[in-house]
Amino acid sequence: MVIGLHFDESRMFELLSHVRALPAYEDVPVVCVQGLGFLIPESVMKTVDMAVKVLGGTAFVDLRDGALDFRQHCDFLDRAAGEGAPLRPN
Repeated sequence: MVIGLHFDESRMFELLSHVRALPAYEDVPVVCVQGLGFLIPESVMKTVDMAVKVLGGTAFVDLRDGALDFRQHCDFLDRAAGEGAPLRPN
């Protein structure tokens, strides 16, 4: 599952907590992402990353332009998916 940082007026943490409370989704990888080009200080991004992990998320990934190479993002998401089907076509 992928949840954007700005989901529903920045309620990403609420959705993450809700998903983790559902028994059917306890083993589903949840990756939270920053996709919009808002300038957020690195210290805030690190705090968001820590909060995502504390709430049971798999990771927090910065998908903004120039953050990392697109292929690195896809490879990370494929690894986060684990044994299941890749998250992108080969």
